[in-house]
Amino acid sequence: AHTDGTVAATVSSSGVVAFTNPPTGLGVDSANSVIETFYYGTGDHTEGNNSNLDEPWTRLTTNSTANKNGGMSASGGWWTFPSTGIWNITLSFVFYDTQASNSSGVLLMHSPDGGSNFNAVHGGYQAPKANNAHAIITLPHTFNITNTTNERLLYRITSGGNLNVRGGSSWNSTKVTFIKLCPS
Repeated sequence: AHTDGTVAATVSSSGVVAFTNPPTGLGVDSANSVIETFYYGTGDHTEGNNSNLDEPWTRLTTNSTANKNGGMSASGGWWTFPSTGIWNITLSFVFYDTQASNSSGVLLMHSPDGGSNFNAVHGGYQAPKANNAHAIITLPHTFNITNTTNERLLYRITSGGNLNVRGGSSWNSTKVTFIKLCPS
């Protein structure tokens, strides 16, 4: 804090605080942390192999969900970041498969160049034992985002056939949480 008790700072349109003179006793990392949870679509969606999770994602504000600051956005399934830093992302992928013999899952894809090229960086599979049996895959990953203009993420279905992704804001639906842990 300044000797007069004021703090010099700016706040971006995405809610990220930038201190020109950080206050004493308050870590800049704490002020710039981001926690956001989003749910997928408004109901169940049938998806085939290599489909992107590109239904609208909506910020979850019910069930005492922690949200602080913000700025994450998705367009066509591609996620963009409001600031650089170390980010922990956890997907809770809830689905049911139409055929018990299918092995179905989800891949986390990363693009360093705005979506022209992408690579699978993490994924998970399950093979339900009965038709229409529900399954869940929890997919955590930690990224060092160094370029908010070009780095993008998306989730892609990998399946032997069609599966139904559970959407909506209920307790048993597909959700993703973004937490900014610290600067790069």
